[in-house]
Amino acid sequence: MSDLYVILEEWAIEDGNYPLLNKNDKLNIAFEMEFYDFEIVKKEEYLFENIKYSEYNFCGKIIYKYSNIIIVDTGIMKFYVESKNNLKIGKFIKGNGKLLIDCYVWAENINKYKNCPDIFYNVLIKKLFSVKISEKFIKRFDGGISYPSSLKSNDINEKDIIEIEKMKGNEKYDMFFLLKLEQIDEEIKRTFNL
Repeated sequence: MSDLYVILEEWAIEDGNYPLLNKNDKLNIAFEMEFYDFEIVKKEEYLFENIKYSEYNFCGKIIYKYSNIIIVDTGIMKFYVESKNNLKIGKFIKGNGKLLIDCYVWAENINKYKNCPDIFYNVLIKKLFSVKISEKFIKRFDGGISYPSSLKSNDINEKDIIEIEKMKGNEKYDMFFLLKLEQIDEEIKRTFNL
């Protein structure tokens, strides 16, 4: 696996799921693919290709299913997807989407999954960025505010990406983190707070 770009949504830090992270930290984490679109294909092909930032084209085999969680093996990496579609083990799926650090669906429930594959990776944070969610995606109303927890690559304004050395506590929710990761061959304890 070459360099991997992924999103860590700020709420996962504020909720206490993950500790504050720094550049050069070593992590043991799983990944979630948030589909933009996908299709079941007959051609048995493996693909995991970066488009921009944390977005990827992929094609892989569904190797595990538990309730609405499926595991896709792209030959290069494995990730989980939450899907209510009737997807079956053994089928090949092709699509694109946004890669995120497991928001805890996998890590927190790992003991419920019987005979599940290991989809945790040991990685090093090579670069760490904070990404501000621009005002056009923020909706304000009496007594409240709403906005997405991350953005598609094409919606990110380059000036809103700031390289940082470490995360600070009490960040604003109108931002998220983009991490550039490198897979490493070291034994690392799982990186999540239970």
